[in-house]
Amino acid sequence: MQSETSRTLKVCSLQYKPVYKDIDESSQIADKLLSGFSDQDEFDVILLPEMAFAGYTFDDKEDIEPYLEEAKSGKTFEWCASTAKRLKAYVFCGYPEKEGTKMYNSQLVVSPEGEFLKSYKKTYLYETDETWADEGPGFECMTIKNRAGQEVKIGNGICMDINPYKFQDESAPGAKACAFANYHADNDVEVILFSSNWVDSDLDKVADDEATMSTLNYWCYRLAPFMRPKDTSKKRYFVCANRNGEEKGTNYVGSSCFLMGHEGKFTLLGNLSRPAVGALQATLKLD
Repeated sequence: MQSETSRTLKVCSLQYKPVYKDIDESSQIADKLLSGFSDQDEFDVILLPEMAFAGYTFDDKEDIEPYLEEAKSGKTFEWCASTAKRLKAYVFCGYPEKEGTKMYNSQLVVSPEGEFLKSYKKTYLYETDETWADEGPGFECMTIKNRAGQEVKIGNGICMDINPYKFQDESAPGAKACAFANYHADNDVEVILFSSNWVDSDLDKVADDEATMSTLNYWCYRLAPFMRPKDTSKKRYFVCANRNGEEKGTNYVGSSCFLMGHEGKFTLLGNLSRPAVGALQATLKLD
């Protein structure tokens, strides 16, 4: 059991290759990865990748239309609600959202009671998103409670959010460098929960471990303002659930991870390799 004085957050991050355009089959993969766990494992959060069940590459709005879901209904919400209640944990899960006439690449958040909490809409779109998705209104954060009832400040994030907007030059006049990291630093976020479909650009060039370290180093570079707060006694965490495998000619790098920033240093608490399929877990010590 968690003590009343020391705050922790136990997170489980899933990595796998979803079955393209098959929400049922993809969710069954996630079920298998979580099948050995119960509420006795005392997870606070289950984190899934971006577009966790639908796949990622869609030609246009018409192509993705059958897989869009409203935030409080649909197969993804039902899966998240059922999983949250079974494990008594928050579930953060990427999905394609329809809100009125708008379409978003979103991160659904469901409470341990299986109730809808929010749907964060991806702020910075990757070129693959631009065929169908609208930009979200901006970066967001939220407060959740761990099993001990202690509050933890969480930052929402989806893949391209960590990059420069449209890969523009951040040294240009008026540009804000590392906007995603600075937003979460300015809002005193403690843990970023990052759903991703990070592309693997080095599949035929480097070994799996080299590809992973290259990816992790880049994320650290982009996260520096958040992971190195002015008050160096504070601990900051970045948790990523990234897909892997190939889809329509594009490969994804996996490398789901737990990173900690403390006293000006980055520490890798754990990660999965490029090809691994699994559930990565860690207990984050916040105080």
